[in-house]
Amino acid sequence: MLNKVRLIDDPILREVCTPVDLSIADHLFIVGLLDAMDETMTAFGGIGLAANQIGSSVQIFILQKGVSFKEY
Repeated sequence: MLNKVRLIDDPILREVCTPVDLSIADHLFIVGLLDAMDETMTAFGGIGLAANQIGSSVQIFILQKGVSFKEY
C-alpha cells in the first residue's frame, strides 16, 4: 500500500519511536509495514525509509540493496 510520506514539519518525525521486540511483535503487522515501506520508498525513488516517515512510530527502517551512494 502506497503511503503518504511525512514532511519535516510533521510532529511524528520529532517523536522518539518505540523499539520493536520481535519475540512479542505482531509479525503480520511487521510484514505489512515492511511491504508498505518498500512500496512507498520505491514509488518515491528513495534509497531508504524509516517507519515514522509513513506515520508508524516504531524503530524500523529499510534500505535499498545494491545502490551506490555515488548515484545520490
